[in-house]
Amino acid sequence: HKVYPTVHESDPGRTKAMRMKLATVTFPEMFGLLEARLTSSGAAGPWFLSGITLADLDVYNLVRMMKSGVLDHIPVNICSDYPKMMTIFNAVASHPAVAAWNKAHTKVA
Repeated sequence: HKVYPTVHESDPGRTKAMRMKLATVTFPEMFGLLEARLTSSGAAGPWFLSGITLADLDVYNLVRMMKSGVLDHIPVNICSDYPKMMTIFNAVASHPAVAAWNKAHTKVA
């Protein structure tokens, strides 16, 4: 996992440099490959295949983590340039079961 070493790095400057490399090199390469794979599936709808699958949930969780801002120095819009990833993210987010789960598990400050 590429993020793991950055979470356990004790030097803030090194953490920032590692995350900047993730944001500018590693993630764009990985997301580009994922986008190509998702696009090549040929599915007509928003899903990776003909209906929601674990693959769609994985994409959703990946994009959700990136959008959360939990990783300092990683832009929250880093996935925005990948339309199939975002289509899947939005479709999963609006799926009734997922929307209900998210609503039931929303943290109140």
